[in-house]
Amino acid sequence: CSSISWLGDLAVDGKAVVKFFKKRHQLNHELQEVLRRNGRRTLALPVETRWGTLEKCFSTLLAAEPFLHEIVSHRAFLAQGTKEQKAKKRVIHDIVRSGSFVPNLEGGQKLLEILTKFSRRFERNDTPTSDVYEMFLELPEPIKGVGLTAAEKASFKIIVSDKFNFLYGDAHGVAYVLDPRFLGKEMDTETRVGVENLIC
Repeated sequence: CSSISWLGDLAVDGKAVVKFFKKRHQLNHELQEVLRRNGRRTLALPVETRWGTLEKCFSTLLAAEPFLHEIVSHRAFLAQGTKEQKAKKRVIHDIVRSGSFVPNLEGGQKLLEILTKFSRRFERNDTPTSDVYEMFLELPEPIKGVGLTAAEKASFKIIVSDKFNFLYGDAHGVAYVLDPRFLGKEMDTETRVGVENLIC
C-alpha cells in the first residue's frame, strides 16, 4: 500500500547497504571485526519473499548502525575510489546517515516481528483451522504498538482484510464457531449467521 511505502523503500535500502558491505572485502572485514568485538551479529541479506529474513536484515542493521555510521562518516569513505565507486558510496552514505534510517528500522523491525510470528504459526502443519481465524482477529491489536500513523494503520487493516478474504473458507468459520476455546467470539454477525446456517 502506498501509505506504507517507507517499508518497501527501507527494504530496498537495507538490502543495498548489506550488499554493499558484503561485496567490499576491506570494508566488510573492518565491519565484521567491530561487530564481533561488540558481540553483534553479521549483517543479514534478506530473501525477497521471506518476512523473517527481512526482519533479521533490519535487526542486524539496527544493531550495526552506530558502526556503519562511523564507517561511512570517515572522510576517506567518500574520498577514495573511482567516480563510479564514489557514487555508490555516496548512496550508502546518504542511506545510513539519513535521519529516518534508525526510526524506520525500529518500526520496520517491530512490524515484521509481529508478521513473522503470525506467519510461523500458519506454516506449521499442526495449526488448527480455528486458530487461523483467531489470528486474523487478533493481528490488528499488536500493530497498534508499532507507531504507525493513522493512515498506515488503515492501510495495514485493509491489507489484513484482503489477505483474510483471500484465505477464508467456510471451514475456517465453522471451525472457529465449533472450537470450544473460541465459540465464535468476536466474529462479525454476518459471518456468524452464515456459518450457523452452514452448520444447521
